[in-house]
Amino acid sequence: MVVFGALMGVQKANAQKAIKALKQEVEGLSGKMSGMRAVKDDYILDDSSLIRSWPEYACGTTLAIQSLYPNFVLQQTMNSIALRLCVPKGPDECELLWWVLGADDDTDDQQDMRVKQSNLIGPAGLISMEDGIIGGWVQRGIKGDKDKSSLVEMGGRDVAPSKESRATEVSIRGFWNGYRDLTVKLVSFEADGRASFGAVEGDKVIDLGPRMKDINGLENLLDLQSQARAADAAKGATADFNLDQIRFHRPIAYPEKIVCIGVNYANRGAEYNDDSTPTYPSVFLRSPETLVAHNEPLLLPPESVQLDYEAEIAIIIGEGGRRIPTDNALDHIAAVTCLNEGCIRDWMRHGKFNVTQGKNFDACGSVGPWMVTVDEFADGYDDMRVTGRVND
Repeated sequence: MVVFGALMGVQKANAQKAIKALKQEVEGLSGKMSGMRAVKDDYILDDSSLIRSWPEYACGTTLAIQSLYPNFVLQQTMNSIALRLCVPKGPDECELLWWVLGADDDTDDQQDMRVKQSNLIGPAGLISMEDGIIGGWVQRGIKGDKDKSSLVEMGGRDVAPSKESRATEVSIRGFWNGYRDLTVKLVSFEADGRASFGAVEGDKVIDLGPRMKDINGLENLLDLQSQARAADAAKGATADFNLDQIRFHRPIAYPEKIVCIGVNYANRGAEYNDDSTPTYPSVFLRSPETLVAHNEPLLLPPESVQLDYEAEIAIIIGEGGRRIPTDNALDHIAAVTCLNEGCIRDWMRHGKFNVTQGKNFDACGSVGPWMVTVDEFADGYDDMRVTGRVND
């Protein structure tokens, strides 16, 4: 096989297998080669060699696109055979890798035709640019207001098998639903009268307590090595409980410290009649008993009716230290969880610059339901969103 582009040995071997599979698939189809068509009969190319081709397969198939993985595509368009791979580089960036393939017995004329066709439909080809322009038109057309967001749902929201229409994204949604379940989520819980810890997969829980007898709880799973052990122990294991069969505990039952940063958003300064940017953070502490686990009720004390909520992202520190350099600070994070940093609002104003009492009523906040391990944030922590909802 001749490869035009930087296709490494392993990738080349995989490409050969993929090409063979595609060939077997298209040769099993029926149909006749109909040639390229134009919207208007009087359209004529100055250079007709641009669309010269020869029958690649006996069945005459000229178009086949196979999604081997939602971001990995093998395609045949006329005699242009290519592999496409979209590599995420961050929340707002991706890299498109595009390999153009040929056969080792191609003649010079056939190789020339492959190259010309690939330049027509490749990443910088006329057809690809046209697709991009159409996509831009659609995006501008569905956006009716500069302050609003819109989207086009291709095939609805389900993850059902492929449908007759090609205007569907069910396979992509299916991939991301599956990928979401692969995220390592570790939970502390109680079931059948026994406290334990486990891994959450979808709506199931794999009890890791019996599988990791040397571990007492999530407090002992705050480093990469032990978290990798937990992932290996959960891999391929049969679930022991449904989520609705367990009682959640705080992910870390009794953390050594709960350090909170107050007034952490610029617009919060207005509440204190101070819009200046602080030189130092506002720090206060909470005790573990002020936070309940997921699905546990909060307590409204008789001293006040001003039970308030604050949706926050909480980081769980693994490796300790002192005077840690800024450049190394993120290395000490073990996991991330959700936090309702609830309080009794009026009691936060009973003293000058003193919020401690209002933040430390029993069961006035909550944490969980689980912790997501640090390996899931290889691209950093900037692309996280937390949403707080007030139930009726």
